[in-house]
Amino acid sequence: VQLQFGAGLNIISGETGAGKSIIVRALGLLMGAKSQTDDVRDGVEQSVVEGHFDLTGRDDILRSLNEFGITDADGELLVRRIISRDGKNRVYINGHLSTLADLKNIVAPLVEVTGRSVPLIEVTGQHDNKTLLSPQYHLDLLDQFCQTWEVRKKIYALFAKTRDIQSEIEGLQGSSRDRSQRIDFIKYQINEIEALELNAEDDENLENNIKAMKAQSSMAQFYTQAQEALEGSGDSVLGNLERIFKTAQALKFRPDNLQKILDLLSQAKTQIAEATYDLNKISSLTFDDDNLEKMESRLSDLRRLQKKFGATVADILAAYEQMKKEADDLELADEKIALLELEKKAVFTEMKPLLKSLSDKRAKGAAKLIEKINLQLAELNMKGVLFAIQIDTLPEPNATGQDQVTFAIQNGPKGEVRPLHKSASGGELSRILLSLKLSAGHIDIPRTYLFDEVDTGVSGPTAQRVGHKLKDIADGQQVVCITHLPQVASFADQHYFISKKQLKGQMTMIAELLEGQDKVEEIARLISGEKITPTSVAHAKQLLKDATP
Repeated sequence: VQLQFGAGLNIISGETGAGKSIIVRALGLLMGAKSQTDDVRDGVEQSVVEGHFDLTGRDDILRSLNEFGITDADGELLVRRIISRDGKNRVYINGHLSTLADLKNIVAPLVEVTGRSVPLIEVTGQHDNKTLLSPQYHLDLLDQFCQTWEVRKKIYALFAKTRDIQSEIEGLQGSSRDRSQRIDFIKYQINEIEALELNAEDDENLENNIKAMKAQSSMAQFYTQAQEALEGSGDSVLGNLERIFKTAQALKFRPDNLQKILDLLSQAKTQIAEATYDLNKISSLTFDDDNLEKMESRLSDLRRLQKKFGATVADILAAYEQMKKEADDLELADEKIALLELEKKAVFTEMKPLLKSLSDKRAKGAAKLIEKINLQLAELNMKGVLFAIQIDTLPEPNATGQDQVTFAIQNGPKGEVRPLHKSASGGELSRILLSLKLSAGHIDIPRTYLFDEVDTGVSGPTAQRVGHKLKDIADGQQVVCITHLPQVASFADQHYFISKKQLKGQMTMIAELLEGQDKVEEIARLISGEKITPTSVAHAKQLLKDATP
């Protein structure tokens, strides 16, 4: 099915079950509604919904496209959703593969306190009654009418600041016992680090220094052993040579070859004596075993701290500074809480004139909105019913101010004022909703309104007035309205008739743009049912004539 809605009022009519709800569903999918498997026709694997939007006058949407890195296609927007039976769905925005969340943010942004956001399609109708009964909707709509978003934005920022301060206060308000235990634990670790008197440069080289000292210790042991072997008091080399010479001198006969050997041994003795002298000079350098032991003990302590606080001395020192700060903060918690309480009080003091200003603007705006809506309701034949807005002051301010706004109605000036959700019927809600859109809506940002049977519960002259109101809303905007009322349908700038037909063994929905006599006959059908009579045709022509400006 392909539909091309034009400017002004677009009417959709058709028999119950013909498929009008499918159009509403399709538009909802283009606005980012979640898809379901029953969105896919039986017997096929996927369905495709595509929407083509003219963004003239919608600089906000163009900015959003730019923020998401999506080209605006010469001021146009093309949304395409492919819904698969297997759940592998896809979203395309101007040909760019995108996400459902991005689609929602672009075409249907939420109304937030940071500013007014207007969707491309605003669904308004019988299914919108729950929204109409929401106090938050009442507050937002009143602020939209009063144009108080900037004040709300400031209050929101200040209130957020108070929440942050309160969160910090609560973090500091742990039980005194827990705080005391935490302080003791932190101080134990601080003392453990301080006791080692860390030196970043020296301690980083501590392991290498220990290795060097161990090497020196091994050399010292070697010198001692060598000295003992060469000239010790026991079985030393020099002592044994001396004994050899004494024994040789006692010999009465020494052959020539023995003398040669003794000469060689004498030379060796001289060289060994020189070596021993040099060895004694080297070994005179003292080695401090106690210092090595201290360094090894320090390295062991350092390794223990590294397991707790980090791989390097710098990490340990950083943890030390952080723990000192935490200990100071905990010990000064009471003083800091008192300062934070003063800061929070100062923020509330700053917020107070803004709250009063917002409440005053709401009160003045509510009086004007009540007057406008009651004029609309009178024209919609709601005789004796008056619209009212109740504004109650909350005990404490919140992110939206200090007012609770409730839309209400009363039967006559002296009747009891009762909230909408306790008193209004479906037909009354539809007309109140229509009046709200006429009175509080802004057309400075154009959009498409989808009214889904907003005319529920009305008939006769009231229905014709509803048609007039829809026509008024459509001035400068686009309205798509699903209706069963001939009086409303007669105001159409474009009129689509939805039907179902059996084509190639399959039930198919048909959308026909009605012109001329076809339009007359459809309005006549809405008047008299399936059996169109000359009277209903004449009545239809008269309705069309009356609706023509």
